[in-house]
Amino acid sequence: MAADAIQSIRSYFQTWVDRDFLNIDCLFDWDIYYRECYGACYRNLDELHLWIESQLKKQVVLDWHIHDVYEDGHYFFCHMDFSSKREGNICF
Repeated sequence: MAADAIQSIRSYFQTWVDRDFLNIDCLFDWDIYYRECYGACYRNLDELHLWIESQLKKQVVLDWHIHDVYEDGHYFFCHMDFSSKREGNICF
């Protein structure tokens, strides 16, 4: 199960690079609780879709490289590099 979840995480990150969200509903359950690293939370697929639509208008993800994925029960944490273009380049 953890291997499937890690593959889903990798696929999700790649959707941002590809800007292709056609399969997003296959990656998450409808009642997902999704928390961004900066604290924002989305409580279901409807909220996630709205956030994605908003982000696509103002950001282009240039790269999202996963170094490691850690599991703690049913929570997953990623060590990654991220870069995007949004009123200048952003990297973290």
